[in-house]
Amino acid sequence: MSDVPDTLLRAMKTIGILVFDEVEELDFVGPLEVFGMAARFGADCETLVIAPQPGHVRCRHGLQVLPDCSLQEAPALDLLIVPGGLGARTHAKANPQILEFVRRQRGTVVSVCTGALILAAAGILDGFSATTHHSSLDLLREYGQITIQEGLVL
Repeated sequence: MSDVPDTLLRAMKTIGILVFDEVEELDFVGPLEVFGMAARFGADCETLVIAPQPGHVRCRHGLQVLPDCSLQEAPALDLLIVPGGLGARTHAKANPQILEFVRRQRGTVVSVCTGALILAAAGILDGFSATTHHSSLDLLREYGQITIQEGLVL
Protein backbone atom coordinates (compact mmCIF):
# COMPACT_ATOMS: atom_id res chain seq x y z
CA MET A 1 0.00 0.00 0.00
CA SER A 2 1.32 3.43 -0.93
CA ASP A 3 1.72 6.26 1.57
CA VAL A 4 0.78 8.78 -1.13
CA PRO A 5 -2.76 10.14 -0.66
CA ASP A 6 -5.20 9.02 -3.34
CA THR A 7 -5.94 12.66 -4.19
CA LEU A 8 -2.31 13.20 -5.21
CA LEU A 9 -2.22 10.03 -7.26
CA ARG A 10 -5.20 11.26 -9.23
CA ALA A 11 -4.19 14.89 -9.63
CA MET A 12 -5.28 16.44 -12.89
CA LYS A 13 -2.65 16.43 -15.60
CA THR A 14 -2.29 19.54 -17.72
CA ILE A 15 -1.27 18.81 -21.30
CA GLY A 16 -0.17 21.55 -23.65
CA ILE A 17 -0.01 21.25 -27.41
CA LEU A 18 2.07 23.93 -29.09
CA VAL A 19 0.82 25.37 -32.38
CA PHE A 20 2.41 27.94 -34.68
CA ASP A 21 1.90 29.18 -38.22
CA GLU A 22 2.39 26.36 -40.75
CA VAL A 23 2.05 23.61 -38.10
CA GLU A 24 1.05 20.23 -39.58
CA GLU A 25 -2.61 19.65 -38.69
CA LEU A 26 -2.28 15.90 -38.15
CA ASP A 27 0.64 16.37 -35.77
CA PHE A 28 -1.41 18.34 -33.24
CA VAL A 29 -5.01 17.32 -33.93
CA GLY A 30 -4.20 13.61 -33.45
CA PRO A 31 -2.84 14.10 -29.91
CA LEU A 32 -5.62 16.60 -29.16
CA GLU A 33 -8.22 13.98 -30.03
CA VAL A 34 -6.45 11.22 -28.08
CA PHE A 35 -6.29 13.26 -24.88
CA GLY A 36 -9.78 14.64 -25.44
CA MET A 37 -11.17 11.11 -25.62
CA ALA A 38 -9.12 10.08 -22.59
CA ALA A 39 -10.74 12.89 -20.60
CA ARG A 40 -14.16 11.91 -21.91
CA PHE A 41 -13.60 8.37 -20.66
CA GLY A 42 -12.53 9.49 -17.20
CA ALA A 43 -8.86 10.45 -17.35
CA ASP A 44 -8.26 13.46 -15.16
CA CYS A 45 -6.56 15.62 -17.74
CA GLU A 46 -7.00 18.96 -19.41
CA THR A 47 -5.56 19.68 -22.83
CA LEU A 48 -4.70 23.21 -23.91
CA VAL A 49 -3.68 24.45 -27.33
CA ILE A 50 -0.91 27.02 -26.88
CA ALA A 51 0.40 29.53 -29.44
CA PRO A 52 3.23 32.07 -29.45
CA GLN A 53 0.75 34.99 -29.43
CA PRO A 54 -2.98 35.40 -28.86
CA GLY A 55 -5.15 35.06 -31.95
CA HIS A 56 -5.66 32.67 -34.83
CA VAL A 57 -2.96 30.35 -36.13
CA ARG A 58 -2.98 29.32 -39.78
CA CYS A 59 -1.95 25.69 -40.15
CA ARG A 60 -0.07 24.06 -43.03
CA HIS A 61 -3.10 23.07 -45.09
CA GLY A 62 -5.33 26.06 -44.35
CA LEU A 63 -7.03 25.12 -41.10
CA GLN A 64 -7.22 28.09 -38.74
CA VAL A 65 -7.35 27.48 -35.01
CA LEU A 66 -7.93 29.76 -32.06
CA PRO A 67 -5.60 28.53 -29.30
CA ASP A 68 -6.65 28.44 -25.67
CA CYS A 69 -3.75 30.61 -24.54
CA SER A 70 -0.44 32.17 -25.50
CA LEU A 71 3.02 31.12 -24.32
CA GLN A 72 2.90 33.86 -21.70
CA GLU A 73 -0.51 32.78 -20.38
CA ALA A 74 0.16 29.03 -20.30
CA PRO A 75 -0.05 27.34 -16.90
CA ALA A 76 2.51 24.84 -15.62
CA LEU A 77 2.33 21.75 -17.82
CA ASP A 78 2.75 18.09 -17.00
CA LEU A 79 3.24 17.31 -20.69
CA LEU A 80 4.15 19.52 -23.65
CA ILE A 81 3.62 18.14 -27.16
CA VAL A 82 5.57 19.91 -29.92
CA PRO A 83 4.23 19.06 -33.39
CA GLY A 84 6.05 19.43 -36.69
CA GLY A 85 5.29 20.72 -40.14
CA LEU A 86 6.71 23.34 -42.46
CA GLY A 87 6.65 25.90 -39.66
CA ALA A 88 8.80 23.66 -37.46
CA ARG A 89 11.33 23.26 -40.26
CA THR A 90 11.51 27.00 -40.92
CA HIS A 91 10.51 29.74 -38.47
CA ALA A 92 9.37 28.01 -35.25
CA LYS A 93 12.79 26.45 -34.60
CA ALA A 94 14.27 29.96 -34.77
CA ASN A 95 11.65 31.71 -32.61
CA PRO A 96 13.32 32.72 -29.30
CA GLN A 97 9.97 32.82 -27.46
CA ILE A 98 9.09 29.28 -28.52
CA LEU A 99 12.57 27.97 -27.67
CA GLU A 100 12.52 29.58 -24.21
CA PHE A 101 9.02 28.19 -23.56
CA VAL A 102 10.22 24.68 -24.44
CA ARG A 103 13.37 25.06 -22.29
CA ARG A 104 11.52 26.18 -19.18
CA GLN A 105 9.14 23.21 -19.07
CA ARG A 106 9.43 21.12 -15.91
CA GLY A 107 7.14 18.35 -17.09
CA THR A 108 7.68 15.89 -19.91
CA VAL A 109 8.39 17.34 -23.37
CA VAL A 110 7.78 15.26 -26.50
CA SER A 111 7.66 15.98 -30.21
CA VAL A 112 5.81 14.66 -33.21
CA CYS A 113 7.73 14.25 -36.47
CA THR A 114 9.72 17.39 -37.34
CA GLY A 115 8.80 18.95 -34.03
CA ALA A 116 12.10 17.31 -33.03
CA LEU A 117 13.83 20.22 -34.81
CA ILE A 118 12.30 22.64 -32.30
CA LEU A 119 13.45 20.47 -29.40
CA ALA A 120 16.93 20.29 -30.93
CA ALA A 121 17.08 24.05 -31.43
CA ALA A 122 16.07 24.51 -27.78
CA GLY A 123 19.00 22.26 -26.79
CA ILE A 124 16.93 19.72 -24.90
CA LEU A 125 17.95 16.84 -27.17
CA ASP A 126 21.67 17.40 -26.56
CA GLY A 127 23.25 14.12 -25.50
CA PHE A 128 20.24 12.04 -26.55
CA SER A 129 19.29 9.91 -29.53
CA ALA A 130 16.54 11.31 -31.72
CA THR A 131 14.91 10.94 -35.09
CA THR A 132 12.49 12.77 -37.30
CA HIS A 133 10.87 12.40 -40.70
CA HIS A 134 13.41 10.88 -43.10
CA SER A 135 13.30 13.95 -45.34
CA SER A 136 14.46 16.17 -42.44
CA LEU A 137 17.24 14.04 -40.97
CA ASP A 138 19.86 16.38 -42.46
CA LEU A 139 18.26 19.31 -40.66
CA LEU A 140 18.44 17.38 -37.39
CA ARG A 141 22.10 16.54 -38.08
CA GLU A 142 22.88 20.28 -37.96
CA TYR A 143 22.58 19.96 -34.18
CA GLY A 144 25.83 18.13 -33.47
CA GLN A 145 25.08 17.06 -29.90
CA ILE A 146 22.38 14.56 -30.94
CA THR A 147 22.83 10.93 -31.97
CA ILE A 148 20.65 10.56 -35.06
CA GLN A 149 18.60 7.39 -35.38
CA GLU A 150 17.83 6.43 -38.98
CA GLY A 151 15.79 3.71 -40.62
CA LEU A 152 13.66 2.95 -37.59
CA VAL A 153 10.66 0.81 -38.32
CA LEU A 154 8.05 0.97 -35.61
